[in-house]
Amino acid sequence: MKAIRIDDGASKNNLLAQLMADMMDVKVDRPFSIEATGLGAAEIAGLYSGLWKDEDFETAFNIEKTFLPEISKEKRNKAYAGWQKAIKRSMNWNC
Repeated sequence: MKAIRIDDGASKNNLLAQLMADMMDVKVDRPFSIEATGLGAAEIAGLYSGLWKDEDFETAFNIEKTFLPEISKEKRNKAYAGWQKAIKRSMNWNC
């Protein structure tokens, strides 16, 4: 995986988007329209009803901001190891 596209409310959080880019070591694109789920449903309905064609959507996804990885592999691995430790500590609390 070299890139992902994000949408919905949390995608407006620049810190979260940058964290995703850093931890997954991928380019993260955020569109101007962050309501892609509803838009996708409307597009599928329009395609099915014949209102639109596939070609109508070739330029529909305009990128507002792109986040690129900014941390080293070593820092990423250290952060991931810390996350794994935190997950292990949080397991079986309800026993």
